[in-house]
Amino acid sequence: MTFRKYQAMFDLRYAALDLLSAFTRELTPKENDVRETLKFSTSARVPLWNLVLTEDFWTSQVSVACTPGESREEFLFATCLVLLDRFENPGRGGDFEWEWDAFCEIYRGAPAAVRAALMNGFKMAQECSLVSSAVRPTRSDLATDEPGEVLAPLIALARKMTSEERAAVSKADYGCDEEKHLAALNATLESKSCRFPGTWFPAEVVELVSFVPSEPGFIGCSAMVLANAIYNGDHVEHASFRWPMNKLTYQALPAKARVPILKAFRH
Repeated sequence: MTFRKYQAMFDLRYAALDLLSAFTRELTPKENDVRETLKFSTSARVPLWNLVLTEDFWTSQVSVACTPGESREEFLFATCLVLLDRFENPGRGGDFEWEWDAFCEIYRGAPAAVRAALMNGFKMAQECSLVSSAVRPTRSDLATDEPGEVLAPLIALARKMTSEERAAVSKADYGCDEEKHLAALNATLESKSCRFPGTWFPAEVVELVSFVPSEPGFIGCSAMVLANAIYNGDHVEHASFRWPMNKLTYQALPAKARVPILKAFRH
């Protein structure tokens, strides 16, 4: 399972859980069963994510996913389930072309986290050829937060690197070009955006340190790598490559570092 697919399905499941908790009526026994199935351990390497929806329950959710006027929470919950079921059972159900045409503006009007979960689910389903090519989420549909809202805390976190940490980072490439790396690192951190200048310096040492949690400057370097991944769309997968090896470390960081770093990965 790729990082992107993991993220899309993870968020769909938790959006569904959040929506289920907002129901204003008592849950049915089957909904209670689904609630338990939606939960899983994030530490599992290959979690068993199958919902195994019965034909009757799936049919009922398809109907609810076509009736937004009765309950927004139930409509969005059903949409999450039916979309998740497409990943699990590609031969069951339609390709969402009609639903997208009819309801895309309702999806866009959902709370930001739910909207982003749904839209990223649609995007990933399209990449897996599970939905119609007419299903076209925009870039703004896919993001919970605006880029600037994610970048500002990352930049602040990077600038907290002490002089001792910066000196240690500059030596990360076996001490090669230590002075050049240090000067470039300081200049990058003093810049408005903390964007790498497009050269070997200081990107090489920052990227090396961001792999190793025990290294001085790991948090600040991780923040810099993530900020630059946001700038360039993570086109070389700096973010997605680091997540599998260090996700438990990120989740265990103090809140002041954990929150901006996890928000950046989600973005």
